[in-house]
Amino acid sequence: LNARGQPFVFYLHPWEVDPGQPRMPRAPAGSRFRHYVNLDECEARLGRLLDDFRFDTMSAILAALPLDQTQAA
Repeated sequence: LNARGQPFVFYLHPWEVDPGQPRMPRAPAGSRFRHYVNLDECEARLGRLLDDFRFDTMSAILAALPLDQTQAA
């Protein structure tokens, strides 16, 4: 998408870069797995994304889009 100049929204929860966050032992096993698996690797993965791709603010992306979406192709 970056190579074609097409915008892409990427969202990361702040807790996803905090491997030391408190654990919720009473949460269901599936929820705990989804929430905590690979948590210790997220910061490094985010760093690679920031190094490898170009990012901008949503306001800059939206301002660059054509006003008439029938022209976008």
